[in-house]
Formats: sequence, structure tokens, C-alpha cells
Amino acid sequence: MPQNWHRLIARIAKCPFFIGINRDRVAAHAAVLAESFRSRIVVLHRIGERKVQNRFTLAALSCAVFVGSAQAANVLVNPGFETGSLAPWIIDDGSPTVTNADAHTGTFSVAAFGNDEIRQNFAPIATSDITEVSFWLRRAGGPFDQYSLYYSDATTFTTTLSGSGDDWQLFDITSDLTAGAHLTGLSIYGTSSGPAFMDDFTINVNNIPEPTTLSVMALACAGAVVRRRRR
Repeated sequence: MPQNWHRLIARIAKCPFFIGINRDRVAAHAAVLAESFRSRIVVLHRIGERKVQNRFTLAALSCAVFVGSAQAANVLVNPGFETGSLAPWIIDDGSPTVTNADAHTGTFSVAAFGNDEIRQNFAPIATSDITEVSFWLRRAGGPFDQYSLYYSDATTFTTTLSGSGDDWQLFDITSDLTAGAHLTGLSIYGTSSGPAFMDDFTINVNNIPEPTTLSVMALACAGAVVRRRRR
């Protein structure tokens, strides 16, 4: 993220337009949205022919203008392994590998046998804000080994998956989320008859303002900052 980006997010979260809304939640969602749309942020250096001088106004404008339609934000980083590496996923067990031997989309996926496990941790997310937890798998027969959901109260939900055929298959496990809890991580094993190929992991978060809504709010906050500085 750009320098001072977190300071800007904190400033937006304190905006009077968010009165009555949990500000930590607003800041967290703003951060997720910023990361999701990072490559599409448009920085406005001029309004008409007049150069923007106020650095807080410029920062707010940089945050506010997004290109593209509204969408839920995937909190997972490198969900399809298209970096060609695991990070920030970690190896929790065994020796899973990123491979270009097969992929659901793109070029890469993870190949894992029964003792191979990958995991990604993240800041706590209320399960009530999560609209989808899913991933795509392809394996050569047999039940898919276990996956686990980790929560901020140190509890873990663990179960196994089964499927049919040896083609790519979508597994949506949203219904396995624990109500009233805060999710902090996801892990999954391969299968002993594998390797299993794993790709396109999704944990989508709801209640994030649409880009146009966030734009209006951020611009309003920027205006308030300018007015305060002129007084």
C-alpha cells in the first residue's frame, strides 16, 4: 500500500458520515476494499486546470476514485497461486507445492498429497459478514482429506470432503461457518491417492461500501478536512 495509506483509512473511519457504525469495522473493510482495488486506483492530480495542493485532499481523492463495478472483496491473498509461490499461504504439514501441471484458472495451482496441508491466516472476520467460502479441487479418486476453519476464540471446525470424478469441482463450505464467531484462518489437506490440485480459494466479505458510495463519503470527508484547515 502507498505510504500513509493506513493513516488515510483511519481518517476516513473517523468521518462523521460513519457515526453509528463500528469504526474498527469500517477501517477493516476499507483496507480490504483498498487491497482488492489497488491496481485500479486512479489518482487525481488536477481538478480541471487547478492543481490539488492539500495533501489530505489528494490522498482522499486517490482512495475515493475506483474503476469497475462493485463486488465483494476476497480477503485471501494469492488465492489462485498466480504469483507462482505459496506466500502468504504457509505449509502446515508435509510438502505441498505450487505447480503449473494443472490449474482451474490461470497457470498455477497447489499439488498436495494426503499428508500435505496449506493454511492462510488473516485478521478476524465476523462470520455474519462472510458471503462465501469456497475453492476448486481436482483429484484422482477417493474422498478429499480434511479442511479446517479457525476462529479467534481458539476453536476449530474440521471435517472432510468427498466428490465424484476426476475433473475440477467447486466446493462451497459457507454453511460450515460458525454463527456469531470470527474467522481467522483456513487450512486444507491433499488426498492420499493424489496429488490433489487446489485452486481459486475464496472468502468473500459483505458489508463493504460500493466504490461509488465510498467515493462520495471520502470526498465529503476531504472537503471537511479542507474547511477545517482554512479556518
